[in-house]
Amino acid sequence: MPELKGKTAIVTGATSGIGRAVAEQLATSGVKVMLAGRNASKLQELAATTNAEVWTGDLNDPKRCDELLQSAVDRFRTVDIPLPELTLGPSTPSRRFPKPSGWNWAARMSRSPASSRDWC
Repeated sequence: MPELKGKTAIVTGATSGIGRAVAEQLATSGVKVMLAGRNASKLQELAATTNAEVWTGDLNDPKRCDELLQSAVDRFRTVDIPLPELTLGPSTPSRRFPKPSGWNWAARMSRSPASSRDWC
């Protein structure tokens, strides 16, 4: 398994279930994590135990998705591990995580701080 310490990640759906478990594990592994979700109090609770950053919002709005990604880049300069669809499951309505323009942002964000700002 590759070394994760010092890497950066965005974890959506971080307030419960798989998203929360992944966020906790990444933080334990030394990853700098941006927690994303709609429940601010649950995010703050998790951030207090993981030393993670918090972003609160509803990602059904593509503009909010862009804001989340920009917030992570502003904070971390790059995003090595984007985990955008951890809230999807059998009971999830048929919605998908909004794809920002040029969805290959993950590849561009991991190249350099300068290129991470031009993904959208």
